[in-house]
Amino acid sequence: MRCHFRRPARNGNQLVDSWESTLIRYDELTCEPTAQRCWYFDYDGLAEVVRAEIERDRLQRDKAANQALRDGLFSFWVARSPNSRPDRDSMLAWSVLRRASAAHHGVALPPSPEDDSSLIALMNGLASAKEGRPIGWDFKHLIQVTHRIVDGYPQHVVAFGHAIRHFGREALLDSQDGTGKWKARKAAIRRSLERREPKFIPDAATLPLLMVLIPEVGEKLQNLLAKTNADDKTTSSQGEAIA
Repeated sequence: MRCHFRRPARNGNQLVDSWESTLIRYDELTCEPTAQRCWYFDYDGLAEVVRAEIERDRLQRDKAANQALRDGLFSFWVARSPNSRPDRDSMLAWSVLRRASAAHHGVALPPSPEDDSSLIALMNGLASAKEGRPIGWDFKHLIQVTHRIVDGYPQHVVAFGHAIRHFGREALLDSQDGTGKWKARKAAIRRSLERREPKFIPDAATLPLLMVLIPEVGEKLQNLLAKTNADDKTTSSQGEAIA
């Protein structure tokens, strides 16, 4: 008998089919009584292989693009001159990063790196944790960055704390904590978070950027916010029941 079948193949990032025809013997057919079909060529099996290859390459491209954006943002922030108007080259570099972050992650960065004081503090903290030294503030020691964020930007304390652990800077902070002030503040912050007090609850708007910069930290904040929201809904429901 003559069998006509489609053969799947890859064309760039798409799966395309081409028709083929050949003479076969009846005993070359695979019969599936349950599915009520017989076939000669395993289209589904090969198509799955092609789709998996396309998806694997897509994930590799995304991973490379994510790493390039991550490296670009951190490099820009470490090299930038704080408290000064960005020059033309800096603004061009920032524009490239803005387009890339918006296109690949939906992260809306401000038109200028100096436009958002909260973003500046978050980037200063994360870059400082990564570099193991103060970035963006005129400090001598990393411990000073810690106290600056706690005092001025408590919504970034959790992200900064996880970044410190992610980059292995805990021992450095402990060595700079001569008065024990940071140790006491850490304990107080932990108790505040356990009680779900709002002061140190992370800003949900920073999650997309954190997922780009340090995905592991972003996931931890996402879990914390999800648990906090769940607790709030439970408390609200209980309050309504009591009322």
